[in-house]
Amino acid sequence: MQSWGLDPDQNLNITVTMCAAVTAYNALSGGDTVLVLGTGGVSIFGLQIAVASGATVIATSSSDNKLGVSKKLGARRLPTG
Repeated sequence: MQSWGLDPDQNLNITVTMCAAVTAYNALSGGDTVLVLGTGGVSIFGLQIAVASGATVIATSSSDNKLGVSKKLGARRLPTG
């Protein structure tokens, strides 16, 4: 396998990241309302892709700090406790 000058662990991380992004992209349509559960990799990709496509994003998390990150990334609605 060609490494393009990266160590093999970095290549694996890039592959996993791209897989998460494509998973989120395939699940979304622009202009919709999207519920993002949690703040893991796929959820954050989904949030960003949904915001970019013009969707209204509702984000959930067990952490107020992580909800703050979701808000900074464009989530419009966040549950309050």
